[in-house]
Amino acid sequence: MLHQRKPQFSVFFFLMFCCFLSAKIYAQHTSMEARVGAFFAADGKARNTYNTPMPYLELESSYRFTPCWDMWAAVGCCFDSGRTCRTNIDKSFNMIPITLGLRRLFCIEKKVQGFLGAGVLWSSYHAKISDCERTWHQNKQAFGAIIRGGFQVDLAENFTMEFTGDYLFQYFSLRKVCLSSLQHCVGSVNMSGLKFGIGLMYNF
Repeated sequence: MLHQRKPQFSVFFFLMFCCFLSAKIYAQHTSMEARVGAFFAADGKARNTYNTPMPYLELESSYRFTPCWDMWAAVGCCFDSGRTCRTNIDKSFNMIPITLGLRRLFCIEKKVQGFLGAGVLWSSYHAKISDCERTWHQNKQAFGAIIRGGFQVDLAENFTMEFTGDYLFQYFSLRKVCLSSLQHCVGSVNMSGLKFGIGLMYNF
């Protein structure tokens, strides 16, 4: 399985690099952003196992082609730990999503503009499951999609505050792990959900 996943990531990374190289050539200006946020899993099983919301950190770069359109690429990290009800099984996970997309900007006020966008998503998921006797590790990579909305507020000539609301579609098809002593099975994970964030952007 490892040999099948590496080419997928390589192709995605290559296409992402080509898109950004083309974007940088024609961009009117570029920006870098650091964002902190919270992730709310839509799946009930994930909500019951982990804390809600889950912390989410993200770095993003964007290139603006016209006053109304730009392209973004971002890498994030979501992580948490928890314990399943009734079985006392400890779980922890970290997830690294990489997103690439386009968004349309529209003016709200002189220094405030909103945006709507969509893009593709590639995520790497790692989970650790343990009981009093053994520990299992689950690793999986998967493609998905992202829908984005929010608004930006210009603070100064080169600084912008951004508020985002995203919905991530991501599903990890994992091999089922059964803990026979506790009659508990852990399999595929639906990590789709809402992500809200606030970021500080520097405009070049």
